[in-house]
Amino acid sequence: MREFLFALVVIFGFVSVAGAQTVRFICTNSVGAPERVEVDFGRKTVLEFNDHQGRIEPEDTSAPAIISEASISWPDTFDGTKYSIDRASGVLKKWFEGSALYTKQCRSLPTGSSWQ
Repeated sequence: MREFLFALVVIFGFVSVAGAQTVRFICTNSVGAPERVEVDFGRKTVLEFNDHQGRIEPEDTSAPAIISEASISWPDTFDGTKYSIDRASGVLKKWFEGSALYTKQCRSLPTGSSWQ
């Protein structure tokens, strides 16, 4: 587990230096569908992907992201909630009115991956 967290820290550190790189994250927990997001560090946007009858497809529009050394956060354009990924731990949280609705553990995928 420590090796995994160290790898995440290294990856997140590399991404912050790279600037314009796009990175995909798949975030899961024991319940619910996985969250699939693509972060464009150059444009400071997040694009969510959903499973539509077995095909992983992007949402219509990307959301503006706030990217810092500590976190990546963005609004959910459909329901008014907010997402954040802690860059040190890789934990995604969905927030509503200051309380976390749920958490998921994220892992990064190679750019352009097929979400596997």
